[in-house]
Amino acid sequence: MPARPTLRPAARRDLIDIWLFISAENEPAADKVLTRIEETLEMLSAFPQAGRVRSELHKDIRSFVSGSYVIFYTYEGSTLDVVRVLHGRADIQPDDLA
Repeated sequence: MPARPTLRPAARRDLIDIWLFISAENEPAADKVLTRIEETLEMLSAFPQAGRVRSELHKDIRSFVSGSYVIFYTYEGSTLDVVRVLHGRADIQPDDLA
């Protein structure tokens, strides 16, 4: 059974910020980026182990790239817990995922 995705408040804010930033120049492009991230979340719901283990950031965290962004998540049982969605060029530290 696929894991159900849930977004932590920080991940929800990340998605809003991503859309607002891109849409300032190109609203259709912003929509495409969010659609791609949503499609990636659907795939991860079905295959949660597809992401790379990121034990250097937190013992239970995984990441998966979606375009220019990296989805950070955990999963247990039937829940995919999306912690953050950050730009791939960001210098991500453990505190960013707390």
